Amino acid sequence: MPFVRKFSFSLISTTAAFGLSAALSPARAQFSGSYAPSNWTTTNVNSNGSVNTSGAPSSISITGPDDGSDRAGYIQFTTQAQRTGSYSFNWTYLTSDGAELDYPEFVKNGISVQFSNFNLSGGNNQSGSQVYALTAGDTFGFQVFSTDNVYGAAIVSILNFLYPTGLAYSSTLQPYADMQSIGLDALK
Repeated sequence: MPFVRKFSFSLISTTAAFGLSAALSPARAQFSGSYAPSNWTTTNVNSNGSVNTSGAPSSISITGPDDGSDRAGYIQFTTQAQRTGSYSFNWTYLTSDGAELDYPEFVKNGISVQFSNFNLSGGNNQSGSQVYALTAGDTFGFQVFSTDNVYGAAIVSILNFLYPTGLAYSSTLQPYADMQSIGLDALK
């Protein structure tokens, strides 16, 4: 029986290592699949903004409001989270107006927050990275907000968008389930 025990231990170790490696790489990049641009909604409120998806699946660009109204407005590009987990992206920002007047925000379930590393007192050309925890079913997306709607729009590009794929599973329980599925749980 020593052979059986060594074989079982070896299989468990290999399966555990596979489960752990799958859990460590659960993200997929780009605006594709469930997150293809056609699955997103564009909403303009007091805005003539637009979303350019010609760079997809690698990136999208959102041009913010600049309708000359001298009133606040925004454009949102939103979709629904398909899986629970971390969603991350890089961003670039450019405006001829001012960072304190036109700025990027992340939207989650109708609540918008300024990108955490965006500097309202900073320059008209900024970039950064963001990570947000979402639950499956959350509505989320990107927003460009303008306080004035004049003197030039902000353009925000979103790239290296990463989202959970659902390929990850528990490295603790999955090896045992894998063993059961091929009948090795009876080897003791």
